[in-house]
Amino acid sequence: CAVQVIKNSIFSGTNLRVILKEIDYYLHLLETHKSEFTKNFMLIYRETVSVLIDNGQTTSIAEKADVGEINDASNKMRDAVFFHSAIRAYFTGHNSRSLYFSEKYAELYGQGGNSATYVLKLYHGERL
Repeated sequence: CAVQVIKNSIFSGTNLRVILKEIDYYLHLLETHKSEFTKNFMLIYRETVSVLIDNGQTTSIAEKADVGEINDASNKMRDAVFFHSAIRAYFTGHNSRSLYFSEKYAELYGQGGNSATYVLKLYHGERL
């Protein structure tokens, strides 16, 4: 549930520094409960929030998500990596890079999709 709370907080406009503190709290809990898979998702969200705040200048941490081989179709982290790479690129002014990652993300879901697909379509004006 924590990942969904963080995702919804980001896209509903909650203060990013508040979200960063909440993510750090969840990371502490995930360390205690030894949930590596969820911890990796939370680290991806943390990096995104850090980039959105100050491009990771003062808010980044040394620990990074272990996402495995991104070109492996069975990798369950692929969609999160593509989605967050698109969001980070978009908000740091790298629009063509954002479109590239958005298209990679859209390929995973075809014409269907989920709420994240619609967020990316909004940012790119339905070009996906």
